[in-house]
Amino acid sequence: MKKILFLILISINLAIFAQVGINNDGSQPDNSSMLDVKSTNKGILIPRMTKPERDAINNPVAGLLIYNTDCNIFQYYNGSNWYSMIAKIEDSNPCSNMSDWSYKLPFELSNSSANTLTDYQVMVTVDTQTPIGQGKMNSDGNDIRFVDADCNIIPHWVESGMNTNETKIWFKASSILANSTTYIYMYYGNASASNSESGSNVFEFWEDFSNGLGAFSESGNCSGGYTVNNGILSVQSNSFSTTTATAYNMNDGYYLESRINYTDASSGSNYSGVLEANSHEWGGCSSNTCEHAVILYMRQHNNSTSVTRWIGDGSTGSYNVSSSSNVFNSTDNTWYILGEKVMPDSVTLLKDYQAQSTDAVTSWAKNLNYIMLGYFVQDCGDIQDTDYDWVRIRKAADTEPTISNGNEQSLNCH
Repeated sequence: MKKILFLILISINLAIFAQVGINNDGSQPDNSSMLDVKSTNKGILIPRMTKPERDAINNPVAGLLIYNTDCNIFQYYNGSNWYSMIAKIEDSNPCSNMSDWSYKLPFELSNSSANTLTDYQVMVTVDTQTPIGQGKMNSDGNDIRFVDADCNIIPHWVESGMNTNETKIWFKASSILANSTTYIYMYYGNASASNSESGSNVFEFWEDFSNGLGAFSESGNCSGGYTVNNGILSVQSNSFSTTTATAYNMNDGYYLESRINYTDASSGSNYSGVLEANSHEWGGCSSNTCEHAVILYMRQHNNSTSVTRWIGDGSTGSYNVSSSSNVFNSTDNTWYILGEKVMPDSVTLLKDYQAQSTDAVTSWAKNLNYIMLGYFVQDCGDIQDTDYDWVRIRKAADTEPTISNGNEQSLNCH
């Protein structure tokens, strides 16, 4: 009878307060809660089940919560579908046009500037070694796709490191909103997918020498002095220029970049291995007496391994921004990714994406619309042997967006 009376009293108490408190400190439930659980050494265990067990629940009510052991994630039922309880960056709702893919990795792009970035190139560094080792991703990365928040597939290109934990991949985001956050997703896990990467679709200008000189022409003053094999332009004594002006001005906010290898400092006596932006089709001249707007990023002569900069804004017959200034000391037979970030008021030179120098520019008297490689003038020039893997132009901003990687999501959990 005592036990029955005790249970009746508890029931009356719960009916009165409509609250339950589970604790060991004697405190009352918080007034705002129906259930108040307090503990400093234990947690609440939500029902755990596999996806088939979850799907076998009869008439689940909206708000029902479970832990999916196939995906290791909390999920809730919204009245019609199961959704994963994760942050927005990891919103697991799949794109219907990607139903043949099994996994996706989210990226959060934060743009702190007041300007929306349109058709902007972004590089992410991801671990492809782990999913390839787990059989989730094709070893050649052919199943990689990038998708925006509206499920539109966007162009991508794998730069390096496939099947490593530092794979560098570029994609072109159609819009990165000002003072906001944009979400991009990398899908993978489709064994039958074919390769879709394309540097020419990602970058404003792209040349990888897969079809000879491609967009470049050799100097009319020279013949030979170079080879193109397996997508590598190797130069010993020649100069090369794009003969079509870019539709945009590089000095309005663009990167000019190339993957370059200086192969032998003792092989030539002239300046070599130039990465040159110029206002004229056939580039520079001695001391820039031709008054071109020009950026020369090139190795010194006479066995020197110093890589220097010579910059003129085109207002005078000189390198009035920077003249014969050392940028870094290079090493033979080492590949570098060299870059020129050209803004209306500055030039920043980079090595492997790290800034090496910055020079202020008052204004550009002429616009930069051409690229030169090899020797820095239209001449044969016995230069130090230099290899070029690819050349590209991409957009630049005063403030680059920051990138956060999310966690892998299995799309087989839905």
